[in-house]
Amino acid sequence: MKLMTLPAALQSGLLHYWDRFDTTHPLFVDGFSVTDFEPVHHWLAMPAVLAYSSNIGASRIATILGRKIQRAWLRKMGFFRPSPVQMPGAQPPIWHPKDTWNLLTTMTVSFGNGIAMAPIILVNAVVADVNGGILFRPTLLARRPGAPPRTGVRVMRHHVSVLMRKMMRGVVLSGTGVYARVKGYRVGGKTGTSQVVAADGRYRNHLNNASFMAMFPANHPRYVVYVLVVHPKPTQKMRHFSYGFTTGGYVAAPAVGRIIARIGPMLGIRPLEGAALRAMNARFDMGLRPQVPPDRIGLGPDHPFPSGANRYAYVLADETPPLHPDKVAALRALRRAAMAIPGGECIAVGIQQPCRIDLAVALQRFEHAPGFAMVVEDQCGLGILGQDFGDAGELLQRFFLAAAQGAGEQRGKAEQQTDR
Repeated sequence: MKLMTLPAALQSGLLHYWDRFDTTHPLFVDGFSVTDFEPVHHWLAMPAVLAYSSNIGASRIATILGRKIQRAWLRKMGFFRPSPVQMPGAQPPIWHPKDTWNLLTTMTVSFGNGIAMAPIILVNAVVADVNGGILFRPTLLARRPGAPPRTGVRVMRHHVSVLMRKMMRGVVLSGTGVYARVKGYRVGGKTGTSQVVAADGRYRNHLNNASFMAMFPANHPRYVVYVLVVHPKPTQKMRHFSYGFTTGGYVAAPAVGRIIARIGPMLGIRPLEGAALRAMNARFDMGLRPQVPPDRIGLGPDHPFPSGANRYAYVLADETPPLHPDKVAALRALRRAAMAIPGGECIAVGIQQPCRIDLAVALQRFEHAPGFAMVVEDQCGLGILGQDFGDAGELLQRFFLAAAQGAGEQRGKAEQQTDR
C-alpha cells in the first residue's frame, strides 16, 4: 500500500519527493508499535521510504495527509469497490469502518495492514501509478479488431506517475527488490510482506504472505507483473537465495525476475546493453537522497511538517498543532472580549470552531495572564477549563458558550444565503 500512500502525498501537493521523514525510532500508538524490518535509524526521503519499504516513513507521510485525504485517494483508486473484472462473487475490500478510522488506522493502512482485498484491485491501481496516471477498468475479454481504444479516468498528474516509475526503479536498483533485477531490462517494483489473520481475528506469528509488484520497461511501462506467495516456508531448498527469510524481497522478487527474463523476449521487448542501458539507468536513477531545489524548503529535522499538515502528524510527534489563520482571528476577537468582562483578567484562549473536527484541544498563553484557559471542543459542544480566575471563571464560561452559539447562528445564516 506504500504504492498508494506516496502518490497520494505527491498528488496532494503537501509533500514532495525530496522531503525527509523521521524513521529514527519505532512509533507507539495505543499500545501498538510500528517498526521497520531493516531499520535505518535516520531521516529518509520519499524514494528511500519506498526503496527500504519503511513502515515508519509511510506512517509519517500518511499522518501528514490525514484520514480524509487518505480515504478519498483510496476511493478514487477503486479500493472501496468490488473487484472490477468479470468474475462471479466479487467482494469489495474489507476496511475499518469510517467511524473507527483513527490515527492508528491511518498509519497501518499506509503500509498495508488491516486490509483484505483481491489482488486485481491493487494491480489495477498500480497500473495507473505507472501508465501516466490513467485508471482503467480491467477486463478478461480481448478487444475486437477495429474496436475503439479503451478510455480511462485521470487520477493523478503525469508528473506524479513519472516520479512513481523512478522510485519503483530505485527499489530494484538499490532497495528491497534487488533480486528482481533482469540483465538488460528496466524493471521497477515494490516488495510486499503481509501478516496472516487467524480465525480469531489475531495475526499469526511466523506466518505471512510475500509478494512483489513489478512493472517494465521502467522508461515506458507496458506490463505489470504481480507474484503472491502464500505462507512461504524457509525450507532448506530455498535457503540458498532467501537466507531463511520469507519476505517479498527474498521470496517473490526472484520469481518475478525469472518471469520477466522468460516473457520479455516473447513480448518483443529487447534488452538494452552497454551505453544505451547506462544512459537509461542514469535517466531513471533519481537516487535515494534527492537534493532540495534551491528555491524550496524541504522537510527535515528542522522543519518536520508542511503548512496544512493534518493534526495526526502533530499528535504522533507529541506536539501541539498550530491554529488555522481563521481560528487565530477568532482567538484575537475572544481575547478582546474577555478583557472587557468585569472582574476578569486578561487571558488567552485557544478556540476551535465547534463541530469542525472530532476532538481538538487548543491552548494559548499570554505573558500578562495570571493563569490560562483551555477550550475543549468535541461533538458535544464547547466547554472551558480555567484556573486562578476566581469569580471571573463563571462569567468567562457564559461568554464562550454564547460566543459558540453566536458563531453557529452566523454560519447558519451564511449557509442559508448560499442556498438561495
